[in-house]
Amino acid sequence: TGTLSSSSSPTPFRSFWHDGRVQYIYLASEMQNAGMNAGVITDIQFYVTTKGSGTTPFTNLTVKMGGTALTQLPASTWVTQNMYVVHTSNYTTTANSWNNIPLSIPFNWDGQSNIIIEVCYDNTTWTGWDYVQYSTAFTGATHYADQDNAIGCSLAWEASTNLRPNM
Repeated sequence: TGTLSSSSSPTPFRSFWHDGRVQYIYLASEMQNAGMNAGVITDIQFYVTTKGSGTTPFTNLTVKMGGTALTQLPASTWVTQNMYVVHTSNYTTTANSWNNIPLSIPFNWDGQSNIIIEVCYDNTTWTGWDYVQYSTAFTGATHYADQDNAIGCSLAWEASTNLRPNM
């Protein structure tokens, strides 16, 4: 469950700009309370509630994941240590529903570490936000950045929010 509102800050599909980058942290306790156990994660999903990107694909969509002892993302910077590319492709388009991203390299979760997930892409045009279902989490749950004519996975940190997508 989550909020179906129109906040753009937690969405990984930030296509109001050419290029976008987000990082999320999910606590092991949250995943355990949701019924997850240690094991292999083979895909992730985001629920798009309002689609603004039209038919524009997300070019070079990259997903990175890593385990961490951090309980929130650090202020004013990205987490780069122990982050591993688990998916790269031209993600064709999103839909108003669950959008599955299969991981080309499955992530083996130890069941105890918190998980950081990063999503970035490089487009040459902009369209509009794809809003996703989200919940209010905690300070430092989400980092994001947007820019035109840049490299999404290299964007400098821009802002943080306590809003985080349900996955």
